[in-house]
Amino acid sequence: MITYRQMHWDEIESMGVRKYAPLSEFGGWGIRWSLQGTAHTVSGYDGLEIWVKNKKRFILLGTQHPEELTELIKVNQSKITA
Repeated sequence: MITYRQMHWDEIESMGVRKYAPLSEFGGWGIRWSLQGTAHTVSGYDGLEIWVKNKKRFILLGTQHPEELTELIKVNQSKITA
């Protein structure tokens, strides 16, 4: 069964694009879990890291377009409330 989770802007503590090491951080590509967070990746080494409020873990979503994603975050930064 495929499920999805919708996240609202007010649930996000912070987010940013970063380089990651799929093998050493998560044991490879795909849907992976670690003590620090969950990764959803297919290939590459760039991802969007999202820290959810009141959680000690992050969600990492792989991307092949880190520059475009960085610009999108800058445009929508005001939607993330403290």
